[in-house]
Amino acid sequence: MGELRCRAVHFHRPRGIISQNRLEAKNKTFQSSEMLNNHQNQQHNSTNPSNSSNSLLTDSSTGANTSPKRSTAQQKISSPYRSEFLGKVIIVTGVTRPFGRQMALTFGREGASLTIQGPSMDRLTAVKDCLVRSGVDERRILAVSGPTLEENTAMELVERSLQRFGKIDALILSVDLISDSIEHAAVDQLFGATMRWLVYLSSLVVKPLARTDGSIVVISGNLPKTAMAAQWHTISRSALKGWVSNSAQMFGPKGIRVNGINVGSIRADFRSRQANIEEEQNFCSPASAANALRRTGTLEEIGHVALFLASAARAGFITGQIISVDGGMSGGR
Repeated sequence: MGELRCRAVHFHRPRGIISQNRLEAKNKTFQSSEMLNNHQNQQHNSTNPSNSSNSLLTDSSTGANTSPKRSTAQQKISSPYRSEFLGKVIIVTGVTRPFGRQMALTFGREGASLTIQGPSMDRLTAVKDCLVRSGVDERRILAVSGPTLEENTAMELVERSLQRFGKIDALILSVDLISDSIEHAAVDQLFGATMRWLVYLSSLVVKPLARTDGSIVVISGNLPKTAMAAQWHTISRSALKGWVSNSAQMFGPKGIRVNGINVGSIRADFRSRQANIEEEQNFCSPASAANALRRTGTLEEIGHVALFLASAARAGFITGQIISVDGGMSGGR
């Protein structure tokens, strides 16, 4: 018998057919994956109704996004700090001046209860009205009037805060460590009364803050207008740095953090009592030219740093530090 030889026959399909088949296979795979994802999303939304309300809605005819805009209240809740400061009790001093007022606004908007201090009840009432208009619940605001830098005012701040809210979570000190005067009385107030106020008030809140693992943030600035006054400003900054560092060491074992903010050139009405708008602009122009960013800062930027330093979740391992918010003017000095 003759040998039966089998010869392999290879069929060659055009490349176009192969590419088309691969494309169809990919489309089928994509469609299957998309159907599976849609099914999983429907199951997830059915168990989490809140997620379905945030889904992207699109008009099938126009392709336009028709999802409802978030309300102002929803935007506030989305703040990364709100969940932490909601229900916290914050004492803010010097709220009748720009820095203190901004601190009250910043923490109040995050849901904190506030004890605010100022020299007169009339001016405190104006600040309180401003807070309420900004969305802060009036029931969460306690106003304590009294001369700044006096011991009786400090005692009343702490006692009334504990009576009203039952605890204290943070002390935000807005102090005026600057004076354009070189008179002995001004210098005595700068280094005597102001530093004594810091020491005394902080000593009163140690026990309440120890119970809440709280923090102290002291804010000081701004720039003096004269070279001679700048000398006192430099010395006062050194005094503040020493107080912050020493207090951090003293209160740290109790779980209390102490930090400071050194403010550079900030556009605010801090000189409105002494200067008109033109004079303020003349002051800010050379000051902003002296920093690396070539601009003046904003009160809101100071508020953001204060929130960070007061946050145990974000700055829990930071204490004894002075953060310069000056656009690089200090140059690390």
